[in-house]
Amino acid sequence: FENKQKITAITFKPKSACHNLCPLGQLYCDEKAKDGSKPLLPHYTNNFTIEFVPAEFIFDYLDVEKWIEDKLNNETLIIEDCVAMLFDYINETYQPEFLAVTSEVNDALHGPVVVTKTSEM
Repeated sequence: FENKQKITAITFKPKSACHNLCPLGQLYCDEKAKDGSKPLLPHYTNNFTIEFVPAEFIFDYLDVEKWIEDKLNNETLIIEDCVAMLFDYINETYQPEFLAVTSEVNDALHGPVVVTKTSEM
């Protein structure tokens, strides 16, 4: 919708869960299974934060959540691909002055990770 209010910054934390299967983690799990270890599941959850400086339009929060559910949720993707795909969708659809998409992952096989992609301002 049009930015009639001249909003200067928005931080959005989608509530839609984005659960993924990591292809790199799957390779690790497959290798571990060869030695008879208990099978591991390389699933993880993206917890997104979107920082947005709108130009002419403010993005539709529900549209972004639906896009996450339709295009990212339950896909086999690395964290970095999830961040890049969401960034590209918002950037191409809404053309903000500035955009940063961050994912915090705390439930992967490895330690916590924070991945961010930002635009130039």
